Amino acid sequence: MLYRQTANIIFTPGMWATRLLERTPGEDETYAGHTAGFTSPDTVTEALWRVTSTPWDEWDAKHPDYRIYRPLWVSDKQREIIAKYVLERVGDPYAPLKLGAHATDWLIAWARWALTLGQWKGEAYAARWLLSKVGLDYFKICSMLWNEGYWQIGYTGWGPRKMVNPDGQDDVCATDTVNWLLVREKVNGVVVV
Repeated sequence: MLYRQTANIIFTPGMWATRLLERTPGEDETYAGHTAGFTSPDTVTEALWRVTSTPWDEWDAKHPDYRIYRPLWVSDKQREIIAKYVLERVGDPYAPLKLGAHATDWLIAWARWALTLGQWKGEAYAARWLLSKVGLDYFKICSMLWNEGYWQIGYTGWGPRKMVNPDGQDDVCATDTVNWLLVREKVNGVVVV
């Protein structure tokens, strides 16, 4: 099945608070609040409170809403490299400091927007950059786990290496139709794509 290929990326709405903190000035409503992906056709791996792997059927049954994107430019060998990297992190703890940095950057982005009377839009990376410079970002959040996996094959399209969020990843996949294909979408428990 096309949608269950290794290294395909899954976006879910996640928690409302996460989606709120990902929405930056000038941006449309956020869909993705969580990133997961296939490490094999039968396994989804994601960073929750720790990095975990779950059988696809079990994962699918628990998620009424999601989008799955297939990278059109990734070879089978590259898929293996991405999956190997992600699977080596199974059991690693989640990074709550990273969420605090995301929240701080959200505040900075909105303050910058307000101080410039709406002229400056987009994301801020100050707190996440600082966190990476002092080495406190070793442990992953969901988007960083998969971004780092894709960095193993040289993909930088989602943005700064340790500073991405699910919404930014989803925005790229949804708009870059040359490189990404929506292969499955589930809405309110019904598969629509």
